Amino acid sequence: MYKVKAVFLIFLIVHILMGCASTGNTAKETVEEYGIVSPYFARIIRNGKWGIIDLHGNEVIPALYDKIIFDENRAPLKGNGKIGFIDENCTMVIPAIYDDCTYFSHNSTAVKHNGLWGYIDRDGNVIVPITLNYDKHGEFSEGLIAVMKDKKWGYIDAEKNIVIPLNLNYDEVYGFSNGMARVRKKDKYGYIDGTGTEIIKIQYLSASDFQNNVAIAAKKKINWAEFSRRIGVGMNAYVVASAQASCEHRTTPPQNLICQVPKCKCITTKFIGKKMQKHKRSLMT
Repeated sequence: MYKVKAVFLIFLIVHILMGCASTGNTAKETVEEYGIVSPYFARIIRNGKWGIIDLHGNEVIPALYDKIIFDENRAPLKGNGKIGFIDENCTMVIPAIYDDCTYFSHNSTAVKHNGLWGYIDRDGNVIVPITLNYDKHGEFSEGLIAVMKDKKWGYIDAEKNIVIPLNLNYDEVYGFSNGMARVRKKDKYGYIDGTGTEIIKIQYLSASDFQNNVAIAAKKKINWAEFSRRIGVGMNAYVVASAQASCEHRTTPPQNLICQVPKCKCITTKFIGKKMQKHKRSLMT
């Protein structure tokens, strides 16, 4: 049923564009490549502004926004100077009361209110009081918040205690998963442990978070959108990739391993052909 509705949405979008062309409408209207939000809605871009249409082509959210990007089925919308969040059904699930925000990751996002920052969950519940005042506020997971001060990163807990000192010299750090966190310096990634020690050195152009003690890392760029779209999201993708990759076991911590996807600039249809689909089926049965 999802595929049928998705195909119908694509047909509807093409029909709208053809209608614009046939009526001589000079307004340029394009559709984002991965524009389907859910079986019932799709994103459109008109004159550089983003909106959302339903199955009938009606604009349920007018094309007035600079961007509408969903992370973990939540997208921020700014109106009257305040930010709220909609879900995949275009329902406002978190009221527009915030001045700024980051993005949802690990089921939470940083939000700014009255000059200070805190964290809310996907239902809008405050899970870290809005009392933080660092230069940057990163992801919050496994009880640790990534924060930056004077161009140095570190991690604090929900009570604002410093757990990993703010002396990490990276361009970006990410949330912890399975006791490991991705870190980025320029365009390459590595991993640190819960003490801030770099246990997998900076070397990868593409890297994922750990899930069930497995991560994907490649020394060439991976097209993550294509990867997820072609073989599915979540652990199926990780398991299939590890079945195909050359895995190197790490001794610190011994339960973790990291997989380098061989010889691919991106995950393509050819790369995830019959052999990988076979692996996927066998792993899912």
